[in-house]
Amino acid sequence: MAEERINFTKEDIGAEILPILTSGLYKETLDALREYIQNAIDAKCTCIKIRITPDVITLIDDGLGMTATAAKNAMRFGISDKNPKTHVGFRGIGIYSSFHLCQTLEIFTKSDADPNTYKIIFDFEKIRNDLLKERELRKNGNPPSLYLEKLLEKSIHTKVEHEFILESRGTTVVLSGLLPEAHNKLNNWDEVSGYL
Repeated sequence: MAEERINFTKEDIGAEILPILTSGLYKETLDALREYIQNAIDAKCTCIKIRITPDVITLIDDGLGMTATAAKNAMRFGISDKNPKTHVGFRGIGIYSSFHLCQTLEIFTKSDADPNTYKIIFDFEKIRNDLLKERELRKNGNPPSLYLEKLLEKSIHTKVEHEFILESRGTTVVLSGLLPEAHNKLNNWDEVSGYL
């Protein structure tokens, strides 16, 4: 009698893996800022500016920036092109580090190799809402229907930016709609500067 083999599929990776990983790897609120600063350093920046307002945090660097391919690759989850011998990081998870801090993460980037500014958008609010809806469905006895790919594909994308065009190479990271639990810590400049 032949044994029937059932293989692992994308539907076997639950959507809850995103909050589990991000909260597990980035326990400290300020770790996200450190992660974005480390990305700027890896991109060989010479200057990083941080602006903190009550609802928005902006990090601006003059690093190498990203081409269209690099911007597309930056959205990947758990995949990194960085050499682990020469770069610090959590292997393709770091860009998601602000998942528990803000409603939206926007990254504007431009490289010398490409005249375009690219915008990478992470709609964390939509992701969290989709996860809440899925939990409610499961509480009512429905089978899981939301897996990681399905969760991310409608909430994360990249495009050529036509409004916020960077004048020169570099990357601008914007965390907007700070969540209440992160707001006080991120708006305490003494604590932020002491941590960094």
